Amino acid sequence: MRLSLLAFVLFFGSQQSFSQGVNNLPANSMKTIFLNFHLKEVSTGKNEVALIDFDVVSYHTKEFASMKQEVNNAILVLLKNADGEIIAQQTVSSPIIENLEVPSQDGNIQAVTVAKPEADFSVRLPFNQTARKVEVYQLDANKKLTQLATFNLQ
Repeated sequence: MRLSLLAFVLFFGSQQSFSQGVNNLPANSMKTIFLNFHLKEVSTGKNEVALIDFDVVSYHTKEFASMKQEVNNAILVLLKNADGEIIAQQTVSSPIIENLEVPSQDGNIQAVTVAKPEADFSVRLPFNQTARKVEVYQLDANKKLTQLATFNLQ
């Protein structure tokens, strides 16, 4: 409930609606939806996500295979139409887990994984006029999807 209220305030309290952003752009331009999220670990293995803001801009989003690959602890963002069909998707590595390379005591480079309690991340998806909803999922080590949030577009 608390997450739903936060998502409502953050998403619907923004200065510009989804349709207003689209109407301010040239009709023949390629459009992209930039979505900015905040991910927070509320307990071990349980995360919450909030939509900070979004913008529809003139920009051609290229789709790469890496945008759809499955990696452990990844975040999957789906753009869906009114019928629930997937229009576009992007997979990003978990922003709260960072893999760093640091010098070790013996002068070699060693890999270190650092977990942060919260982090921001951005996603860009190709715009589609029929887009009505954004769903955010987390993919765990067993390739199981857990829905973190749903945001309705106006």
